[in-house]
Amino acid sequence: MSGARRTAVLNVVGLTAGLLDQMPFLQRWARAATRASIGGVLPAVTCSVQSTYLTGRLPSAHGVVGNGWYFRDECEVRFWRQSNQLVQGRKLWDRAREIDPDFTCANLFWWFNMYSSVDASVTPRPMYPADGRKIPDVYTWPTSLRDHLQHRFGRFPLFEFWGPRAGIRSSQWIANAATEVERMFQPTLSLVYLPHLDYGLQRSGPDHASIAGELRQIDGLCESLISFLEGRGVRVIVLSEYAIRAVARAVSLNRVLRQQQLLAVREELGRELLDAGASRAFAVADHQIAHVYVRDEADVPHVHDLLREVEGVQMVLDEDGKRQHGLDHPRSGELFLNPDLRMPAARAAFRLAQKKLGFRYLMDLVPIRGDLVRGSHGRIPGLGEERPVLVVPGDAQLLDVEVAPTAVQRVILNSVYPNHAPPPE
Repeated sequence: MSGARRTAVLNVVGLTAGLLDQMPFLQRWARAATRASIGGVLPAVTCSVQSTYLTGRLPSAHGVVGNGWYFRDECEVRFWRQSNQLVQGRKLWDRAREIDPDFTCANLFWWFNMYSSVDASVTPRPMYPADGRKIPDVYTWPTSLRDHLQHRFGRFPLFEFWGPRAGIRSSQWIANAATEVERMFQPTLSLVYLPHLDYGLQRSGPDHASIAGELRQIDGLCESLISFLEGRGVRVIVLSEYAIRAVARAVSLNRVLRQQQLLAVREELGRELLDAGASRAFAVADHQIAHVYVRDEADVPHVHDLLREVEGVQMVLDEDGKRQHGLDHPRSGELFLNPDLRMPAARAAFRLAQKKLGFRYLMDLVPIRGDLVRGSHGRIPGLGEERPVLVVPGDAQLLDVEVAPTAVQRVILNSVYPNHAPPPE
């Protein structure tokens, strides 16, 4: 089919209208485009929001109820799984091929990027050899792309992608990979994830003086990448997944459940671990939200009343509440809460030195101090609070002041095929 407008979607994590206006290049570039905000997905976390954008469905339909959840059949909590088969429903690229069999898609670091039907993919995938090391690496399709990219740009800086050392270098590596994939494949659609702001905003909070420097870094990277793409005739859409808000403390739901003898632990090497399968109730905390899994339905009213009284809990969703918020999926907990988050910060130099010298050791680097975290996300923003942003080239007459998250798929399809986008599901 002729007439496709090649498009790239840059996912600048944490970007809001207020932050964009502090970024000289993006502010100028957006003047020739249409800006809108994107309505909230509950939970407002990476995996759930991206899955909604790409399927046009809420978590109740696509099944990604958080960055992780309790796998009941295995009695284990698992986060950051990678198989695209976990995302239920047709994805954006599947719908595009219904319009145009010649459509091609490259996915660079949007999540659930393994074993999908995109034409080119790059995603983090560390190696774990038997000696206990964790070696940075990526998974790609085609498989030959992995060695090609790391030969060109060096090994993917995994430890600067997540964690206390997260910084601009990982986003720069992804941007470099995006330019190389564009040169090699000229995809109809490129999806590019640029996470740089995420950790800075969470470490320091959105109002900290250091954020100005973080904004300059990602703004400069966006300028280079957008200039390259537009120079090759590619339309660019910029969007984000959520806004990060200032926070001050953690809410320890599992401590409350343990005090009520609802949560079980087991001891390993002198440390206590959650024993999910033996627990009557436990919380899977994910930034500002938590799924609470209750084994016996008879305990649900007690757990509901118990956690509703915990200071810092904004709301508790029962079955009706989950339906109203698009979360009534079997993977969800019996209850769903909105607490403040706790997240890790670490000092690792000594432990890494031990690793290099071949010593046996425990990676006991992560403190349990929720007050170290200054910014978080997860809940739907209230009135007057900033929302994730969407910037589309041209006048984009179909855009409203606020675009539903389930409509983002259609906005992208309209960019590529302005007169042929299929109707919403």
